[in-house]
This record gives sequence, structure tokens and C-alpha cells, in this order.
Amino acid sequence: MIISTEKLKQRIDRLRKQAADVKWVSAHGAQEMLEVADALGELLAVREAATPIYQIWDDGRWYDAEERIWRETYNEYCENQFRIVYTAPPAPALTVNFKALAKDLVDNLVDCGAADDEVVKQYLSFAEKACRAAMLKGEKK
Repeated sequence: MIISTEKLKQRIDRLRKQAADVKWVSAHGAQEMLEVADALGELLAVREAATPIYQIWDDGRWYDAEERIWRETYNEYCENQFRIVYTAPPAPALTVNFKALAKDLVDNLVDCGAADDEVVKQYLSFAEKACRAAMLKGEKK
């Protein structure tokens, strides 16, 4: 699933607003939510900082080209010889049990005693996504 930049900004805002509501129930849980929002913000900054690299296939390899030259020589009949790639840092390679992390987060964040099964599923889904985002944040130390 690819999330648009605008949708990502909306989710970050929503997460921050929900953290403000949660702080009355669990300060630790609210802090975790804000850290996830920060991680998503960092991912957004990386996405927005990515720059295009225009490439043309020739003599058995890809060559970088200026955008102007790439656009002037582009030919839709040979489109497989033209590509645009983007700069990006390598993603961290980790194996994490997100379901267990999500369950632990929900158990520590929210008293689900009065919640119905659908609400608990929504909490777990949100927490699992939050754990994934935190993983993508990586270590800052």
C-alpha cells in the first residue's frame, strides 16, 4: 500500500490529536504515540527530500542524464530505455513481531474492558501500524 504525502500528513495530525486525548488515560501511551508521529514526520521529510535521477539505457548500462536531455530524447516506443529513480536512504532490515508489539501497546495504553471486539480490533490495527512506523524510524543513537 502506498500512502500519498497528503494522506500521511493527515495521519500524523490525527495521531498527534489522539495523543492529546490519550494523555489523560496514559501519559506513557501518549508519549509513544507522539514518538510514532515524529517517526512518520521524519519519513515524510525523507520522501520530500528525495530527488529524481533521470537515466537512459545505452551500451548495456544505465547512464545518468540531465532532465532536459532526458525529456528531449524520450521516445514512447523505447520507453523501457528511460527511467527515473529517486534518491533515498536504505531501509533498516529488522524482523519484528508487530502483532505482539501491538497487543502489548494496546494492553498498556487502553482499558479495553468495556470496548466491544470491533473497537479492540481497531486499536490493535492502529497499534500494529504505529509499531511499523516506529521500526522505520530506526535508532537515532
